Amino acid sequence: MLQKNAPIIEKCRENLMAAPLNKWQQIIEEFGSSIHLTTKNSVQEAIDEFVEAYGPIEKAFSKDLFLPSSPLELVSRDTKCKSNPKQLGLAHYCVGTFRKV
Repeated sequence: MLQKNAPIIEKCRENLMAAPLNKWQQIIEEFGSSIHLTTKNSVQEAIDEFVEAYGPIEKAFSKDLFLPSSPLELVSRDTKCKSNPKQLGLAHYCVGTFRKV
């Protein structure tokens, strides 16, 4: 657990030192919610990041689900506001975790 939170604690170390101990959990949670907002080059990179941070999904989807010629890409290609790989990876991860529940 500590190893998982180490990057978060490093990021908010100064805030923790300035705050009372009873506020530390709140500060860590706030910084933790923003640490995974980096963009990714591919959907698979994003999925791998979520799996590392939050645990594996039981049954993954086909790897070609997000390829340029896939039905999902054909549907989303004409939309004005396209999803980035991080958003698609999050959707894939969430649906994958629902499948195991």
